[in-house]
Amino acid sequence: QLVAQKWVESAQAQGWQASTLDHFELRPDSLALVFYQGPRYFLARLEFTEESPISQNADLQLYVRKRPPLDWKKLEEKLGEALKGDNQGYALSSLKLKNVAYQSPEKDIVEASVTYQWDSGPRIAVDSLQVSGEVREELSFIYAFLGIEKGMPFTQDLIPEIRQRIDNSPYFKMDSLPYVKISPSNKATIHLPLSNK
Repeated sequence: QLVAQKWVESAQAQGWQASTLDHFELRPDSLALVFYQGPRYFLARLEFTEESPISQNADLQLYVRKRPPLDWKKLEEKLGEALKGDNQGYALSSLKLKNVAYQSPEKDIVEASVTYQWDSGPRIAVDSLQVSGEVREELSFIYAFLGIEKGMPFTQDLIPEIRQRIDNSPYFKMDSLPYVKISPSNKATIHLPLSNK
């Protein structure tokens, strides 16, 4: 059963979405598994119900232009990466599968047009940095060093970027993990536990 499941998962990841175990034959010295493969599915079009930042994501556009085999897991991963990198302040935005339309331009080939509904959620802006710990540098220097400006969009990538800059910094080290508090008015306060190296 495990072998059959792995074969089906591998086939579906390569676009044979209808792949399934058809039947098995028990023989005196072996077990024969017979699979149904079906037509191969390709991602022909990806759309969103409204204009969203991720619709302009270059990596996502390139992926769709290649007309890849329809692999739902990989598509969800690509969309998740685009959400994190291009939300432009909509850090709580989400996507929901809205519609899938299929057409078969030739035998054993199926093209899928996939539509997602984008829910922007509230737009979140950076309000301030709150630095705890003993550091010699002025707060204005820390803002500039980290590339943080009050009012800039808060994105899901911002905290990992801050951590990377601090890890590579000759000035600072993290005493513990940074965290964010978002106010009811959708303002983000970034808390940084810093000390000098």
